[in-house]
Amino acid sequence: MAGGLVLIGFVSLKLNVAEWLEAGKLQRIVLVIMSKATSEVLERWNFNIVTDAEVVEKGCVTHHLHPLPATLASPK
Repeated sequence: MAGGLVLIGFVSLKLNVAEWLEAGKLQRIVLVIMSKATSEVLERWNFNIVTDAEVVEKGCVTHHLHPLPATLASPK
Protein backbone atom coordinates (compact mmCIF):
# COMPACT_ATOMS: atom_id res chain seq x y z
CA MET A 1 0.00 0.00 0.00
CA ALA A 2 2.89 2.38 0.68
CA GLY A 3 3.78 2.37 -3.03
CA GLY A 4 0.26 3.46 -3.89
CA LEU A 5 0.45 6.33 -1.40
CA VAL A 6 3.73 7.49 -2.94
CA LEU A 7 2.13 7.44 -6.38
CA ILE A 8 -0.84 9.48 -5.13
CA GLY A 9 1.61 11.96 -3.62
CA PHE A 10 3.43 12.37 -6.92
CA VAL A 11 0.18 12.87 -8.84
CA SER A 12 -0.91 15.51 -6.33
CA LEU A 13 2.49 17.23 -6.56
CA LYS A 14 2.33 17.18 -10.37
CA LEU A 15 -1.09 18.86 -10.32
CA ASN A 16 0.12 21.52 -7.87
CA VAL A 17 3.29 22.22 -9.88
CA ALA A 18 1.27 22.57 -13.10
CA GLU A 19 -1.07 25.06 -11.40
CA TRP A 20 1.84 27.05 -9.94
CA LEU A 21 3.65 27.10 -13.29
CA GLU A 22 0.58 28.39 -15.12
CA ALA A 23 0.16 31.12 -12.49
CA GLY A 24 3.84 32.15 -12.71
CA LYS A 25 4.37 31.39 -9.00
CA LEU A 26 7.57 29.33 -9.30
CA GLN A 27 11.16 30.43 -9.63
CA ARG A 28 12.91 27.19 -8.67
CA ILE A 29 12.16 23.52 -8.05
CA VAL A 30 14.64 21.47 -6.03
CA LEU A 31 14.44 17.68 -6.00
CA VAL A 32 16.42 15.94 -3.27
CA ILE A 33 16.71 12.15 -2.99
CA MET A 34 17.80 11.08 0.50
CA SER A 35 18.71 7.77 2.05
CA LYS A 36 16.00 6.58 4.43
CA ALA A 37 18.58 4.84 6.61
CA THR A 38 21.17 7.63 6.94
CA SER A 39 19.45 10.82 5.67
CA GLU A 40 22.44 11.23 3.33
CA VAL A 41 21.67 13.22 0.19
CA LEU A 42 22.02 10.76 -2.68
CA GLU A 43 20.96 13.09 -5.50
CA ARG A 44 20.02 16.78 -5.73
CA TRP A 45 18.67 18.59 -8.77
CA ASN A 46 17.95 22.32 -9.03
CA PHE A 47 15.58 23.48 -11.75
CA ASN A 48 15.44 27.25 -12.32
CA ILE A 49 12.06 28.28 -13.71
CA VAL A 50 11.58 31.06 -16.25
CA THR A 51 7.89 31.60 -16.95
CA ASP A 52 6.63 32.98 -20.25
CA ALA A 53 4.65 36.12 -19.35
CA GLU A 54 2.18 35.48 -22.21
CA VAL A 55 1.30 32.07 -20.78
CA VAL A 56 0.69 33.56 -17.34
CA GLU A 57 -1.36 36.44 -18.74
CA LYS A 58 -3.43 34.58 -21.34
CA GLY A 59 -3.20 31.02 -20.12
CA CYS A 60 -2.01 29.83 -23.52
CA VAL A 61 1.00 27.77 -24.49
CA THR A 62 3.17 29.43 -27.14
CA HIS A 63 5.87 26.75 -27.39
CA HIS A 64 5.65 22.99 -27.31
CA LEU A 65 8.42 20.77 -26.04
CA HIS A 66 9.65 18.15 -28.46
CA PRO A 67 9.35 14.57 -27.20
CA LEU A 68 12.50 12.86 -26.03
CA PRO A 69 14.28 10.62 -28.54
CA ALA A 70 13.26 6.97 -28.07
CA THR A 71 16.70 6.15 -26.68
CA LEU A 72 16.20 8.61 -23.81
CA ALA A 73 12.46 8.16 -23.27
CA SER A 74 12.64 4.45 -22.48
CA PRO A 75 15.76 3.57 -20.46
CA LYS A 76 16.57 -0.13 -20.47
